[in-house]
Amino acid sequence: PVEVSPLCEEYHRAWSEYRELFEEEHIKGANFPRTRKNGNYRNDIYQGYCTERGKEGYKGIADRDPIDEWEILCNPDLDCGPGRYVMNDCTCSPVDDPCLACPANTRCQLSPIFMCIDCGCGFCNYDLQPCCTFNGVNNCKSGTNDNECLLQFDQFGAFLGEGNACSGVEISVTAMPNGCGCQPNENTPCTYDPSKRTADEICFICTSSDILPDATVCSDCRECLKNCDPCVDQATTLSAMEKCLSSKPLNDGLCRVECDRFCRK
Repeated sequence: PVEVSPLCEEYHRAWSEYRELFEEEHIKGANFPRTRKNGNYRNDIYQGYCTERGKEGYKGIADRDPIDEWEILCNPDLDCGPGRYVMNDCTCSPVDDPCLACPANTRCQLSPIFMCIDCGCGFCNYDLQPCCTFNGVNNCKSGTNDNECLLQFDQFGAFLGEGNACSGVEISVTAMPNGCGCQPNENTPCTYDPSKRTADEICFICTSSDILPDATVCSDCRECLKNCDPCVDQATTLSAMEKCLSSKPLNDGLCRVECDRFCRK
C-alpha cells in the first residue's frame, strides 16, 4: 500500500470539512442539491466525498451524482448527530450500539475507525476462495473447512493465534477496496456494490504465498516481516515460508502483529 504523509491527510481532511460546511450553507434547492456523501474511500479523511484513490474518485460539487441500484436513499436533510449513524431503514442507530448501522453480510469494526467490512473480503485460501461468510445474524463465520483459513497454519503473515480467521480477528483497516464494505455516517446509510470488487480486492490480506520473493504483490509485507526474522528473506517455497512464519521470533512479541498495516494488497 502507498503511504500518505500525515500532513497531506490533515490538508485533505480540513478541505473536506470546509467543503461540507460550504455546501450546508450555500447549496440548497432541488435544482442544485448537495453532494451525497456516500463515497467509501478513507471516510475518516474525505468525509464521503471520495469513492476511490485518485482524482477519478473525487466527487466534485458540480459533478453529476447518479443513483445506483444498490444505494438506499433517505431524506437528504437527515442528520443523526454525533455518535449516531444512519441505518439501512433510514432511522438513526442508538448511541450505545453503532454497529446496528452496518448492513447485512458485514462485520463491524469500531477501531481504529468505524467500518463495516464484507464477510467475504480479507482472508482467503490459496485458491482465492473467501475464508468467511455471513452468519445470518450480525457477524461472520467460517465459510470453508480449509486448514489454510486456520491461524495456526501460518497462512496469513501478520496474524497470530489459533482458530478460524473469521472468529473475532481484528484486521484494523482504515480503507478498503471497492465493493468490500462501507463506513457509516450521520447523513447517509452505509451501502456498497459487491460487484465492483476483483479477486485481489476480495483477498486483500497478504498470504504466505503472496510474500514469496517471486510474488507480484505484498513486497511491503515481506520487507516488514523480515525485520522480525531473517528467515522471511530466505524462504523461497511456500512450505519454507509457512515454516518460517511459525518460528519463535515471529510468534513472540508484537513485531509480526505490527506489520498488519503493510500486509494488505
